[in-house]
Amino acid sequence: QDLLFRTNMTGSAQGIVLAKTAIDKGYRKLAILYVDDALGQGTSQVFTDNFENWGGQVVAAVAHSTEVQTSYVDELTQAAVDGAEALVVISFPQHILVFIQEAMAGNFFEKFLFVMAQQAETVINAMGSVLEGVCGTAPAVVFADSLDKFNARHQAEYGTPSSQIAGNAYDAVVVATLAAYAAQANGETMTPITIRNHLREVAGPPGDQVAPQIEELKRARELLQAGKPINYNGAYTNVDLDEKGDVSAPIDVWCVKSGQMVIENTFMADNFEVVGQAGMFFDGSENFVRSQESPLGNLVADVMLAGAQASDNTVAASFINAGSLSNSIGEGEVTHSELLMVLPFGNTLTLLDVTGRELVAALDNGFSQAGGSVTGAFLSVAGMQVSYCDTTPCADALLDSGIVTRVTINAEAIDLAKTYRVATHDYLAGGGNNFTMLEEACNRAGGYCENTGQLLVALLAEEFQNHSPVTRNILTEGRINKISSP
Repeated sequence: QDLLFRTNMTGSAQGIVLAKTAIDKGYRKLAILYVDDALGQGTSQVFTDNFENWGGQVVAAVAHSTEVQTSYVDELTQAAVDGAEALVVISFPQHILVFIQEAMAGNFFEKFLFVMAQQAETVINAMGSVLEGVCGTAPAVVFADSLDKFNARHQAEYGTPSSQIAGNAYDAVVVATLAAYAAQANGETMTPITIRNHLREVAGPPGDQVAPQIEELKRARELLQAGKPINYNGAYTNVDLDEKGDVSAPIDVWCVKSGQMVIENTFMADNFEVVGQAGMFFDGSENFVRSQESPLGNLVADVMLAGAQASDNTVAASFINAGSLSNSIGEGEVTHSELLMVLPFGNTLTLLDVTGRELVAALDNGFSQAGGSVTGAFLSVAGMQVSYCDTTPCADALLDSGIVTRVTINAEAIDLAKTYRVATHDYLAGGGNNFTMLEEACNRAGGYCENTGQLLVALLAEEFQNHSPVTRNILTEGRINKISSP
């Protein structure tokens, strides 16, 4: 009935990440010992499904009671079968401290992999060097201004730093309260159903971002009363609730080194999912995408334009700088993690109004740096065709000291005095790579500039999910034309 939501990370997500970590570390036969509750059962099954999907084998999955036992020899005996190379532990410290010692003393297991509700250093501290090299997963702590401020307030109020679970509980209360305000502002009676109906809209994009601070929450209430959307950012992680009522948040892979838990990597649970097929090789090498029209650049510009037009059909064109493209996409199956390597900076789709003159100035800035090794300003475009000189000065340039000689949008020559709505991303709209004209347009009184909150990598993933096999042919498109000066 869509009435269960949670702001803490699911064990299932950790099971996926730990399964991939186990494969990457060379394990192929594993046993599982898990606590017999919803967390243990679900995480064990998810780990098994994913580990075996990637070529591994779970030789035994043994449950133990939620009550702490004096001995776990029977469970360890059941798990230590058929050449298991290590024991996957899905449990809590009070259980682990008992059975890990028995596992090692009885030569049941010497190697372990852990799923923990949080980074339980109590286990590591208690066992010392005995667990050297052991690895596991735990919800990541994402350091940000919002977390620093939340911790400072918690310290001032209670005299201690906050815990991750305290932050999760705080976010749950705040999101439910904001959803209740949203229902009330909409003229609805506050019931569990009406609150549920507003949870996702107050906790995710689009909307004005709201931090976990008292003044920010007061501002959020005012925005809701005015009928404006909000996007609450949680204390420890985002609280963008998916269709299952769960949050998507990063997971740390840690290993014990010199007696300390050291983070080796951080993943999202969906990083390893195949999102679609590439019907060609998309070359993302720096010397290619920073100097000429490229299939990869066209692809990303296309998904930006399509994403923008899905909510605003007045958007005429889009562009992205080559510095935002960091890797190639190989032909064949494409995973979410591969797309994150292409677009690793977390850039979000931004819509803004610019004059034709400002748009040409932006194109001048981008194409004047073709082949530049210092910046990645060279642009890929969609919805327009651009011609530019390969040297300056350029006699036919549209602007003084510029190099762009022609721009067409919807088959019409650009009008320098006209206003166009375009799509780019937050970095360029903020003046990055010397696109100061875009920053000025964003800050202009009475102008339009909206960060939609949509991640470019999510838009790219949707393209592969919906239109595989994905290809682009620049020979038939010709969006960018470099004119050699006589």
